[in-house]
Amino acid sequence: TSRLVVYLLPISPQASPAQMLFSDARTMVLAIQQKLDEPADPAVVRDVLGLTLGEARVAALVGAGLPPRDAANRLGIAEDTARNVLKRVFQKVGISRQSELVGLLARLVLR
Repeated sequence: TSRLVVYLLPISPQASPAQMLFSDARTMVLAIQQKLDEPADPAVVRDVLGLTLGEARVAALVGAGLPPRDAANRLGIAEDTARNVLKRVFQKVGISRQSELVGLLARLVLR
């Protein structure tokens, strides 16, 4: 099964070439059909939580319940790298446990 998830994302007043198309816009509406049995889209995790895309990829997989070792294998990175990235994610988001990341992504309807 899946559900439609809608996000309202602010558009910063900085004028990059891509943003010039939306020069009068202040908010972007993002609607995603999301499957309930798949990890959150890393691009959405990045944008909502203010992470890098690499951090968001690890966060999405661990937030979906995968252990860091499995997330690392899936992403083709070393387990130590995944754990270091996860520590940065925790620091940026203000949490300290994997279970908190799972709960955070669930509350944000990213899973």
